[in-house]
Amino acid sequence: MFGIKKLKAENNALKQELATLKKKYQADVIAVENQLQEAKQSATLAQKNFQSRDDLMLSSLRGGTMLQTIRTEMVESAQSMARESEDLKQLDDMFQQTHQALGHLDDRACKISSQASQSSESVLILDQTATSISHLVSSIQEISDQTNLLALNAAIEAARAGEAGRGFAVVADEVRTLAGKASEASEQIDTLVKQVLAQVGTIKTSIDANQACAEEVSTSSAQIGAIVNEVVVKSEHMKQVIHLASTRAFLDTVKLDHAIWKNNIYRLLQSGAFSETVNSHSECRLGQWYYKGDGLNYSHLRSYKMIEEPHKGVHNSGREAMKQANNGNMNGMVEFINTMEDASEEVVVQIDHLINEIVVQ
Repeated sequence: MFGIKKLKAENNALKQELATLKKKYQADVIAVENQLQEAKQSATLAQKNFQSRDDLMLSSLRGGTMLQTIRTEMVESAQSMARESEDLKQLDDMFQQTHQALGHLDDRACKISSQASQSSESVLILDQTATSISHLVSSIQEISDQTNLLALNAAIEAARAGEAGRGFAVVADEVRTLAGKASEASEQIDTLVKQVLAQVGTIKTSIDANQACAEEVSTSSAQIGAIVNEVVVKSEHMKQVIHLASTRAFLDTVKLDHAIWKNNIYRLLQSGAFSETVNSHSECRLGQWYYKGDGLNYSHLRSYKMIEEPHKGVHNSGREAMKQANNGNMNGMVEFINTMEDASEEVVVQIDHLINEIVVQ
């Protein structure tokens, strides 16, 4: 009897313990189910977050197309400005040729003026000589008239002398005849001298007019030369401004190229195309400009030399990140991506420094 009571007591204790364990089990199950539900919710939320980030990345990568369009437009603008600079250079050459032609014209005008001055002096001497000849002819005419008068007087005296003066009368007639011929010759010479003086006056007037025209041409060419010089100076300034603007536009395009190149790396990584090949630092637009193009004109500048290493680092790090991703080393990929970004920032800084140095020089 005592044993049955003991068994009942133990049985009741076991039932209570079992009930307690059952409640605890049910509580544990509920807790586990709650934790599982929370885990599912967290997983779902994480999946949504990952999907959102993936969508955000895709949206960001799609922006690369817009960047490429902007880059293309900037390149076309820079190329257009470069062509304008070349056209302005050709125009500058034309101005230089015009300036040289004006210089030759001014020299010739000076020579014409000098020759006209010499001719004017020669004509003046000729005029003075002709005037002297005219005076001499006048003297000869006076002598001829006096000789004729003396011959007439001698003939009269010979007629008075009669037979004794007949020989003297013949001589007087000859003298009078010679005096008449001398008078006629002097009149002809005087006529010719007057014609010469008239021609000399005409020539002198023409020479004076030519000399005045030559001086006007010289003055005009000097004025035009001064204008051309001013245009050349302004043209040179415009050429420098356009060249600077073209270089600045190109370097800004290069910075945009950098962003597009990195965007392409991210696009390849996001799409899992880890084995794709990307260009080296000497093959991109900046590399072509730096090693083979107009960039060589600035090779003496400090910032130009500072571009090479970080630029090389951008390309090498981007390619290495692709390689690490292809090998499944995501940590290594992230490390090289960070290195790529650091190098890219340094490239942009040095490009800005280069632009400032170009402006100053």
